[in-house]
Amino acid sequence: MELILMALGACFLYVLQRVLYERFWKKGLTADAAFQGNPAVCGGEAYLLETVVNAKFLPLSILRVKFRIGRELEFVTGENSAVSDYTYRNDVFSVFPYQKITRKLRVLPANRCAK
Repeated sequence: MELILMALGACFLYVLQRVLYERFWKKGLTADAAFQGNPAVCGGEAYLLETVVNAKFLPLSILRVKFRIGRELEFVTGENSAVSDYTYRNDVFSVFPYQKITRKLRVLPANRCAK
């Protein structure tokens, strides 16, 4: 009997957690990508700041953030990015409650040089 009650309790907690996350996972969550500092010039470098803010009590164990920029800018570390008509970036975060994460990504301007 105790085993059945424990299984029912676990099922109830699972359903409750699923309902909470389906309803509230997006509330208080922001993601932003912006350039830092001066514009990129030929032979120089620029920094792209990727910021994720979780302003709620629910932690997010896996959060996938995707964005695209022009293919003229190359990420110094080629991991998590793919180049076709644009440069696509795909990052994965684990965000605790009321946490702000900022990543500073170095990019190189490939086509900013005069020919």
